Amino acid sequence: QDRLRGDVAYARRRRASRVAKGRFARAETLRTQRSHREFHAEVARAMYGFLGDKLNVAVAGLIHDSVRGLLSDRQVPSDVIDLYLSCLEDCDRQRFAPVEPDDTAMEEMLDRAGQAMTDLDQAMT
Repeated sequence: QDRLRGDVAYARRRRASRVAKGRFARAETLRTQRSHREFHAEVARAMYGFLGDKLNVAVAGLIHDSVRGLLSDRQVPSDVIDLYLSCLEDCDRQRFAPVEPDDTAMEEMLDRAGQAMTDLDQAMT
C-alpha cells in the first residue's frame, strides 16, 4: 500500500490492465451499428491509456512515431509494436473515414486490440 501511494509510476503500471479492461467493457456496450465511431474511439482510448500507464507518460503526447520510439527503446519486438500500431491506425480509420459499420469487424477489432495489449504487456515484463 505504501509503495502504491508513494510511487506513481508503479501505481500506473499496476492499474493499467484493469483500467483498459474497463474501457474495453465500455467499448463492448458501444458495439452497435449506430455508435461504431464511439466504439472505435473507446478502443483507441483503452489502448493509448494502457500504453501511457505502462510507460508512465502523458497520453496526450503519444503519437505514432513517439510510440514506436518509446517501445523500441524498451526492446519491445518490432512485430508486437507493429500489431499495436496497426490496431491504433485501424481505430482512426474507422472513426474518421466514411465506412459502413460492420459487427464482425468490431468484434475482430476487440480481439486484435486485446491481443496487442497482452503481447505488449508480456514483452515489457
